[in-house]
Amino acid sequence: MKLLDNPRLAAITALLTERETASRVVSARVEAFSCKRAGEDKKLSKTLDRQYLQEALASSPQQVVVHGGLVDGGTTASSSS
Repeated sequence: MKLLDNPRLAAITALLTERETASRVVSARVEAFSCKRAGEDKKLSKTLDRQYLQEALASSPQQVVVHGGLVDGGTTASSSS
């Protein structure tokens, strides 16, 4: 994950930082993060996908669903979307 710089969210954070109401003090922060896999996360995801596929094929080689496609007897047939 990566922190995304967003001026609008920074402005909202400024409004919410140490804001006093009648009997409460609000201290908040609003941030945006990307969820795109990158670097080590991407490598780990690929490794886990391979391990899942190997284990799934070992337990039930007839039909395994992988990311919208079917792996049927060791061959991949992608769905057309």
